[in-house]
Amino acid sequence: MTLSNIVEDIRATIENGESSPSAKDLDIFLEEVRNAVIGLFDRRDSRDTEENNILRFSSLGKKDRQLWYKAHTQSDASYYPLPYDTALKFTYGNILESLLLLLVKTAGYDVSDSQKEYELDGVRGHIDCKIDGYVVDCKSASGYSFGKFKKGDLMDDPFGYMHQLGAYIQADGMKNEGGFLVINKESGEICYMPVHDLELPNARERIKEVKDIISKETPPERCYKPAKARDGREYLKTGCVYCNFKDKCWEDSNQGIGLVYETGSDGKTRYYTNTMGDPF
Repeated sequence: MTLSNIVEDIRATIENGESSPSAKDLDIFLEEVRNAVIGLFDRRDSRDTEENNILRFSSLGKKDRQLWYKAHTQSDASYYPLPYDTALKFTYGNILESLLLLLVKTAGYDVSDSQKEYELDGVRGHIDCKIDGYVVDCKSASGYSFGKFKKGDLMDDPFGYMHQLGAYIQADGMKNEGGFLVINKESGEICYMPVHDLELPNARERIKEVKDIISKETPPERCYKPAKARDGREYLKTGCVYCNFKDKCWEDSNQGIGLVYETGSDGKTRYYTNTMGDPF
């Protein structure tokens, strides 16, 4: 049995109105919403969180140079408070993922092992859950990212989701398949992307590779080349924008000045590596 009908079952549960969440499941959901909101205002230093650990399952898919800087930079230098809009985006993303699991339970599926910890070759990570015995990673995504999951195409995987899922499935060792259950946070549409272990990166090989990379004295080459604007200036691609080490990584840009931040009329900030060109 697979989870091929899970989206249709969720749809039917909502539209037919024949099932409602149990009191227990609703309490779990409300507690997760409460924790998400508290987390928005929690100003604890990120050095105290799991994310600060250099090697976690969630970090295996990150770029080599980013992991090298994380290993070779003092922890206080790697902490940056999130802009309010980014923090809000992560918060309602977490809430949507909790809602997604509530819908799965209400549709009659068995959800188990929520946040269970696994270890593989000294590296740890927590799964979102198992659904009917399959390791499933729940995601909320923009319309663009959702389209990749819906098509079943994560060849372009800047956040390393395939590495992360592969580590979970390999560490669990119970089934040779898992998947991504994703909700489009713009439209509300849901999709399920099954993934067979033969399609996934080898987690043990990646762990060995990353350990070798971070043991070196010099960083590997940059993860991305800059994008070029119509006026000829060059700026960071999305994969670099969300990296905490972008300023350190690009400190030699703009003839040694470093990155130049510029917010356009659309409210979006670009990080320029080369400001030569006509300003817009």
